[in-house]
Amino acid sequence: MGDYGKHENRILGIIPARGGSQGVSGKNIKELCGLPLIGHIFKSACESKMLTDIILSTNDKRIADVGRSLGMNVPFLRPEEYATSTAKSIDVVKHAIGEMERQNGCVYDFGVLLQPTCPLTQTHHIDESVRLLRYDGYNSVVSLTRVDHYHPYFMMRKQGDSYERLLQNTEEYTNRQHLPEVYVRCGNVYSFERNLVMEHDKLFDYKSGHIIIEKRFNINIDDQIDWLIAEALVSHYGKQKIKECSSP
Repeated sequence: MGDYGKHENRILGIIPARGGSQGVSGKNIKELCGLPLIGHIFKSACESKMLTDIILSTNDKRIADVGRSLGMNVPFLRPEEYATSTAKSIDVVKHAIGEMERQNGCVYDFGVLLQPTCPLTQTHHIDESVRLLRYDGYNSVVSLTRVDHYHPYFMMRKQGDSYERLLQNTEEYTNRQHLPEVYVRCGNVYSFERNLVMEHDKLFDYKSGHIIIEKRFNINIDDQIDWLIAEALVSHYGKQKIKECSSP
């Protein structure tokens, strides 16, 4: 993890993990390849050279206890109003920043939202996003991933009892290899200036920069199918990493 004295900015990493998940029961502390889910993103955050503080924001005492057992800082329990299934990420982030500034008597320059449901987020994704914030003039940075199988040119929408193309005049693209590249926002990393969140109630806007998440790192666990895919990916790339580290 970074050092405030080295880069002169206070940068808060926020890992949100509420209790009461629906798609996969107890997913935030369920073991994924031998490590509670929250531990995967925490490991990547700890290896960051940019973050000065990392916290776990949760409303759930059991999640807090598991987080502390992994070495995570849990400075507060999140109020239940920010822990419902309809709670907005912006409110969770604002609460976390406000509480940390109150407790530590400081003002943060930047924040990074790191979702545990994206366990394959890598340290270099985090650091790249913060570097863009600090040096390239963006007020926020979001992660994108390329759309392949669900390209919008092939999507249909229901019209009465039939279906029609969502986008018109796309008949010329009959082969996937000829489609224009398109990207969709994914949940791996949101980096932002403090004032964008605290004063404008936004995590990102038209002045946002972006980083690209490779397909192999793009998984966001919402249901049991996602969990099975994540198990396969974490198992495979974890073994690859161990193999690379043990090579002479």
